[in-house]
Amino acid sequence: MEHPDISRTLQTGYPKPEPEERGEDIFGNVVIEGEEILIINTKGDFIARDYPEEQMIQVLIGLGAMESYA
Repeated sequence: MEHPDISRTLQTGYPKPEPEERGEDIFGNVVIEGEEILIINTKGDFIARDYPEEQMIQVLIGLGAMESYA
């Protein structure tokens, strides 16, 4: 008798099922099943929780933040 992970690895190349893609956030980042997201409006638009810093700046500007200098 073989462990199920070994059987699956021999059949598919992976020990566990690959997570499914659930779509893209507003920046086009692919979001997979189980990944944390932030829903940013009532239309259901969202961003991945681990977005890069530049994308966070774009979100804040979109919400009304203004760029300035100290």
